[in-house]
Amino acid sequence: LAGVFDHADNRLSLYIDGKLAKEAPLPALPEERGESTAPPVLTISADPFQVLPGGVITYSVAITNAAEVPLTSVVLSDTLPAGAVYVAQSGVGFSYSPRDGRLTWAIDQIEPGHEVRGGFQLRATGLGIGELITNTIIAVSANAPAVAASAVVEVAPPRQNRVWATPGEGGWLRSEDG
Repeated sequence: LAGVFDHADNRLSLYIDGKLAKEAPLPALPEERGESTAPPVLTISADPFQVLPGGVITYSVAITNAAEVPLTSVVLSDTLPAGAVYVAQSGVGFSYSPRDGRLTWAIDQIEPGHEVRGGFQLRATGLGIGELITNTIIAVSANAPAVAASAVVEVAPPRQNRVWATPGEGGWLRSEDG
């Protein structure tokens, strides 16, 4: 048994006892079909990581093409988490559908190695102290696997400004000083 690969025709020929037994074209590699060989890198971050009830959270989103071919027909989608409402006109790249309660961003193409950034703001509403807001964004593409990323923000009480005496150092320390 012997196999011979013809690079020019992308064909594999199998020989048994010197006679051609089977010849077939090899399937195209993912990059030859315009498919990604690596999933995109999706990140979402929230600022602040603790918010007062009614406070505004700023989300930053980035998607990076880690593949060797362009990502095509990319759509980022974020269904608003419970206890959060969209802050009007805050989307950079994203558009908001009040009917669906969803933010979306359609990107025609992302070249290999390139990153695209956007963001939006949400307001924490109807949640009590200690509750968490978990916001998950999903990215799909015509030629790469879907990926997801999440950011978690805690609804927290206002910080109390406390003062401690520091006799050893001869001064005072306020909690807002860190």
